[in-house]
Amino acid sequence: KIIATYIGEEWIGFVNGQSSFDAEVIVRNTKNSPVQVSLNSDLQGIAIDLPSEFGKDKEKPLDLNLHIDIGNNQQQVSINLDKFKSKLVWQDNKIPIGVFQYDIEEELPQQMSEEFSIRAKLGKTNLTEWTDFFDKLEVAQHKIGLDEKERNYHGKVTANIELASFETPVAKFSNTDVALHRTENNRWLIGIHNSSGNALIRIKEDEPIEIEANDLNIKLDESLFKSNKATIDSENALENEISRQEQSGKIINQQSWASIKNWPELELDCTKCAVDGKNLGDVLISLRKHGGELRLFGESNRKGAHHLILDARWYQRSDTEAKSQTAIQNKTNINFTVVSPDIEKLMKHWNYPVGIAESRGGVSGRLTWNDLPWNLDAKTMKGDAHFEFGKGYLSELSDAKARLFSLFNLQSLSRKLSLDFKDVYKKGFFYEKLSGDVSMKDGIVSTDNVYVDGNAAKVTLSGSVNIKDESIEQYAFVVPQLTSSLPVLVGWAVEPTTGLLVYLVNKLMEPAIEVVTQIEYRIHGPLNNISVDELKKVKSKVKYDVPEEEKPSSDEQKNNGNEADSKKQNTQSLESKAA
Repeated sequence: KIIATYIGEEWIGFVNGQSSFDAEVIVRNTKNSPVQVSLNSDLQGIAIDLPSEFGKDKEKPLDLNLHIDIGNNQQQVSINLDKFKSKLVWQDNKIPIGVFQYDIEEELPQQMSEEFSIRAKLGKTNLTEWTDFFDKLEVAQHKIGLDEKERNYHGKVTANIELASFETPVAKFSNTDVALHRTENNRWLIGIHNSSGNALIRIKEDEPIEIEANDLNIKLDESLFKSNKATIDSENALENEISRQEQSGKIINQQSWASIKNWPELELDCTKCAVDGKNLGDVLISLRKHGGELRLFGESNRKGAHHLILDARWYQRSDTEAKSQTAIQNKTNINFTVVSPDIEKLMKHWNYPVGIAESRGGVSGRLTWNDLPWNLDAKTMKGDAHFEFGKGYLSELSDAKARLFSLFNLQSLSRKLSLDFKDVYKKGFFYEKLSGDVSMKDGIVSTDNVYVDGNAAKVTLSGSVNIKDESIEQYAFVVPQLTSSLPVLVGWAVEPTTGLLVYLVNKLMEPAIEVVTQIEYRIHGPLNNISVDELKKVKSKVKYDVPEEEKPSSDEQKNNGNEADSKKQNTQSLESKAA
């Protein structure tokens, strides 16, 4: 209560319990400091409900030394609490100013600026705990009837904090410098700098949080999103868990992110942004919530690599069941469009090669699942997508991650065709266009119109991939791109035919060759050992062009005749000599 007299009654709610103390009061007949009060205690029996670095439970001892100087024009309070040192000054009835230091070896300054200043070295901190703390502080100020001006009695606040570990709702950062500044208009400016990048955060009540970042590499911490089903199956259970954590001094942990109401609204503008080392380029994101809906709309643009547009919505509502238990129902919808000048490069960057080389194109689609946004399960989600790629070719793949691309079967099929028609496919399956639609439901990915406009053949694919048992059942209809060119016809010949044999046949009979005009394949089996079976083959004779021999001109005929006569005379001369 003595401290609350100086710094505000709203702080009383953060301290609970009783503890013995020793006090000394000195009264002097001086103008500058007529009264001095010193107080010492181990605070055993007192709980302090502050963020974990500064909080304590009742049983933990913590040595406190409090010194108060009361003068005619100034009052000063000095606090020493373990690694924490502080000095607060009131002068001429003005608003208080103060200096706070934590784990800083330097002495407190004698002269202080007109603001609250904080310097600290912390092993770790959680952004959620601090934001929750300020929310609770504001509630306490409301309860004692402070108006907005009185609640901001502290005026400006600046803080410089060195953190070994810094946790946010989606990621952890190490060796971080945080600079905080609270302006007179009640707006927080937070600067963050570490080896993973830089960010400036602007926070003001009743407005979306603004974040500007550059060269930021966010390393996702999956544990921050993992939730215990037992604590989120019902709204009451979630509230009880949060209440329990508040009482134990832990405030709210990652469980709270399973509730939409605990997410902030924000605007993110990130230049050269990356996630787990994967370069997203420039990222713009808006996060808004309305009732039981949280919407993320944004785009990612990396020049020469990709342009992604994303519209994601997370719905959360409560359904009353027969047992009068309120259950939380989650649903996530995502609409996306991504285009790239180099599909192969983009997919390799995300560690998912697809076997498409030197091709530009794009994919657009939508996905939905009945769970939290970060609880993705391909076996339960449903959706559909359309893709269209420009000129390119199929490259060889050995990576197991590419097996799902067998949905389109161009890898398995092109290998089969390569065995059958090496002359046609020896340099790869080149195409002018590749397009199609796919759908997903109950762990089955289906398509009935994948189309490849290949240079050597047109291919249509239909069928499905079962993600649950990792198997495939699909059919391919191949129509060769036949021309009157001899090399192409030889490549599609029913029987192995050499150019020499075709030439000799042409001298004896009609210039035609029997070739394949249609082939139907079945692609089936486990994804790690796909079989390609030929079901049907249609054959036909096709004429080919043989260039006519050009007749020599009269001059060429005369020269050829002279050459022949000369050769004949030389031959006769040699024969006579030999005789």
